[in-house]
Amino acid sequence: MLYGHRICRATMFFLSGLIVVNGVAQGGRYLVATGEYHCYILDQSTHRLYSVMTGRAEEVEGLPQGKIRTASSGAHHALAVDEDGAVWAWGTNQNGECGNGRIGEDVVAPRRIERDSMGAPFRGVVAVVGGGGDGGWTSAALKADGTVWVWGNTRHGIRGNGGEGGDNPLPVKVVFPKGTVIVKLLVYEIGIALDKNGRVWTWGGGGQYGVEYQLARGKKVVDAYRPEMIPLPGRAKDIAGGSKWNYALLEDQSLYGWGQYTSYLGLGEGGFSRQPAPQLRPQRLDEKLKLPQPIRCICTNSVATYVILKDSTIWAWGDNSMGAIGIGEELDFAHYRRGDGHAAPYAWDWGAGQLLVQKPVHLARGLHSFTGMWTANSLVYYVYAEDRQGQLYSWGRNKGGMLGNGVVESDRERGQIGAEYPNSWDVTLVTPVNPFERKRVYRATSPHCMEHPESKACNLYRTPDGFEPKAVAKVKEVGTVSGQAVLDGSGSHDNLMDSSRGIIRFLWKQVSGPSRATIVLPSMASPVVVAPVAGEYGFRLVVTDNGWKQDSTTIRVRLPGS
Repeated sequence: MLYGHRICRATMFFLSGLIVVNGVAQGGRYLVATGEYHCYILDQSTHRLYSVMTGRAEEVEGLPQGKIRTASSGAHHALAVDEDGAVWAWGTNQNGECGNGRIGEDVVAPRRIERDSMGAPFRGVVAVVGGGGDGGWTSAALKADGTVWVWGNTRHGIRGNGGEGGDNPLPVKVVFPKGTVIVKLLVYEIGIALDKNGRVWTWGGGGQYGVEYQLARGKKVVDAYRPEMIPLPGRAKDIAGGSKWNYALLEDQSLYGWGQYTSYLGLGEGGFSRQPAPQLRPQRLDEKLKLPQPIRCICTNSVATYVILKDSTIWAWGDNSMGAIGIGEELDFAHYRRGDGHAAPYAWDWGAGQLLVQKPVHLARGLHSFTGMWTANSLVYYVYAEDRQGQLYSWGRNKGGMLGNGVVESDRERGQIGAEYPNSWDVTLVTPVNPFERKRVYRATSPHCMEHPESKACNLYRTPDGFEPKAVAKVKEVGTVSGQAVLDGSGSHDNLMDSSRGIIRFLWKQVSGPSRATIVLPSMASPVVVAPVAGEYGFRLVVTDNGWKQDSTTIRVRLPGS
């Protein structure tokens, strides 16, 4: 089995004569295909694909379930590959990204792509990319023979044959020098590919994209319309990016980056407006990032970079406007003001670097068990991760219920509340989720609608009054030597016996104690706390229900110290 194009996995193995970097780890149960309005989870133990756009996992109809080997999402379309190497596509088709020979007619149910642009059967695919950028939506595929194919929007050189490109409703082959065998592929605003000899290739990005900053070929005048190698001092084993900042991870564990958004690379310290000049040539980043362990794998989405280190911890840096970094913060969208100073609640203007985290931060402190991550550059502002026990985690933007946490926008049928107040459901901390076992889904309107019920679209859904959340906390277990305790807030509830009401968020905070304790995953109902010094500690639990009402309670526990 080959990798999904944005999987971050800490393994390498062989298949069909190819060296596969960041492939699916043996024992890794899931693959998550993240898109802006599409998100799917492939259970690799059963080879069945599930949608999580309803807040929980539901099997995708119309696919050869039990035979799916990999999948990918674009912003508005999705791709899957079956055991015969055939590609299935569905979703919007405005640029021909569904590969059925047509342009502009959406594909409601998955449909197999039968032939390429030359009329040959389109088979032998081992990885797919649902990509695209400002110019339109793109699909790409990697075949077992190491060839690259694209369809949909191929403008600005993504076609890779020396021309500008256009809309291709059938797969076309990207022209690489003879003998080039590609093993990993990224296609968004530009294309990036890694070959079996550790060389990194780039193409596309002509016209509006500022190609000299993104292709990084070490020269100001480049041919954006054909794949060319970028200058690196050694063999690469992984790549990440495809947009305005990009990476190559070398076999000696050194990390090189290039692109226009240098602050997103972790360069400089003065914020986005004072970021260093665009990097024309790949620059070594290790001394700038100062990560405590070597990088095992790396991936990016539309605003941030994520790495799993050798010790199986997750670190991130980039723009945290929508909580995609996962440190418990995001922009205050309820009081957001545009650049002209006018109030515009939830009407973010998509400006870059507005809540920049310029240097790496450690996520989910206390955990050293992460094996994989998934995210993408097709307007994706959220992340999934998996640990070695097969537990899934998610965080970031949750418009459309993409995080699989059972919380969906209330006006789901018409989507107008979600369109007006899209960041109402964001999750800003790394949080465990289990969309496969979730029995109940909670509808939640925007917090803005609770305070301004007559605002535009808010009158489409009313959260009934008369219910209040109740925070219930206790100490579940105390370690005798390790300094650990397990707190338990799972008994928290709403006072009304109504299945449409429920607690949708937990947040634990330390309020007292002789030292700073680590709360492992403070957004869990029952987290572990670890104290370095013996003594009595106080912890406050704040719960939020789907009507955005809150309650809190505080408990104390005596810990022996670690």
